[in-house]
Amino acid sequence: MLFLDYTVIVIIIIKRMKKIWLSLAVLAVLALAGCQADFSRNYLAGCQIKGNINTEGEKVYHLPECFGYDQIGISQKQRERYFCTEAEAQQAGFRKSNNCPSENGCQIKGNINGQGDKIYHLPQCLNYDNVTINLDNGDSWFCSEAEALQAGWKKSNNCPDI
Repeated sequence: MLFLDYTVIVIIIIKRMKKIWLSLAVLAVLALAGCQADFSRNYLAGCQIKGNINTEGEKVYHLPECFGYDQIGISQKQRERYFCTEAEAQQAGFRKSNNCPSENGCQIKGNINGQGDKIYHLPQCLNYDNVTINLDNGDSWFCSEAEALQAGWKKSNNCPDI
C-alpha cells in the first residue's frame, strides 16, 4: 500500500511539473511574439533609427545621418530593432553610435590611431566610412580643416588633394 501512495504522489508531481513547463513555454512564445510585433510595428511605421548589438556586445543606435548607416543590419534574433525616436532607443538601454556626426553637424573626423597620431579625415577621404570616432578615447569632430590643424591634428594620407 505504501508503494501505491508514493506512485500517486510522483504522478501528481509530474503532472504539475508539465503544467509549469507548459506555462513557461507559452510565456516565452508570447514574449517573442511581442518582440516580433514591436519590431514589425516600428519598421512598418517608417521608424529609421537602427538599434543593434555591436561586436563588443553593446546596445548602440544609429541615425540615418550616421556614417555607415546603410551597412548596419538589424537581427531580430539578437533583439535588435528599429526605434522612432532617440529617447525611445535610450529608454531601451541603447547609446548613440560614436560614428554619428557631432551635435553641431561637423563632419571632419579626428581619430587617434594605434600609434597615438592625431589624424583627421574628410568625407571625401578613402575609408572615411570605416573610421570610427570614440570620444572617450580622445577622438574628436571638427567643422573645418583649419580647426583640426589649429588643434594639432594632421590630414590623413589617403585624402585626395582638392
